[in-house]
Amino acid sequence: MQNPPVPEATSDDFSRTRRSLLVRMKSEDNQKGWRDFMEKYGRFIYGMARKSGFTQEEAEDVMQDTLVSVARKIPDFHYQGGRGSFKAWLVMIVKSRIIDHLRKKYRRLPSLGGAAAGEDGTRMEERIAQEEDALSHESMWAAEWEHYVLETALARVKDSLPAKHFLAFRMCTQQQKSPAEVAKALGLSLPMVYLIRHRAGRRVATEIEQLREGK
Repeated sequence: MQNPPVPEATSDDFSRTRRSLLVRMKSEDNQKGWRDFMEKYGRFIYGMARKSGFTQEEAEDVMQDTLVSVARKIPDFHYQGGRGSFKAWLVMIVKSRIIDHLRKKYRRLPSLGGAAAGEDGTRMEERIAQEEDALSHESMWAAEWEHYVLETALARVKDSLPAKHFLAFRMCTQQQKSPAEVAKALGLSLPMVYLIRHRAGRRVATEIEQLREGK
């Protein structure tokens, strides 16, 4: 069996952020707006930092610095109504914070092979340039976003299902077990396993659509 159906994404799916969220974020005392922002984008920012080679603690620092930058810049952000503007704006900030932290990290690294200071500085700039080139590829950001959306959707569905039912769904879709194998392993009837797989799959697809629409 295949993984739960994931509707095809377009380049604009990433950026379906509702205007109401941006308005609330511009209100400095609106904590709910910022909590909503972190719920929607925090794990994504953290995931990109981890993919750039940071430790858990370093990735958390990148995420916090990104939040601070967004808070400082959000009053000057003008929502244009079309999809894409918020995505480009946020990605630009995340990239900048990742590069800043990479520079700090590389400066702390000891010189390799007794290289002179100037040579070591050149190596650092070369490594930074390589990272910047990697971060410039839209496909990497899109892939990380799709991973985030799927994992978040699964977590939402997990919270709403009995533990055994969610396990049955994961065994069918991710472990590639047949419904008969799942039924035997978990002590469920075969029709029940089919029903769980169908209903949970539909709920995951619904959650994915809502996440892409900023809900």
